[in-house]
Amino acid sequence: MEAAKNPKVRQAGGQVVDKAAVLAGKATKGKHLDKIERAREEARKRLDKRP
Repeated sequence: MEAAKNPKVRQAGGQVVDKAAVLAGKATKGKHLDKIERAREEARKRLDKRP
């Protein structure tokens, strides 16, 4: 997957993950922030580990 090697693509993916976490927090009215934050961190790790 060539696109995953591009730093700009990784940065954009990270921004999408961060925005999704913010929206999830708003949708749950802050009730599940700990779970949302763990999911966000895991998604960011996986983006960073891409070859």
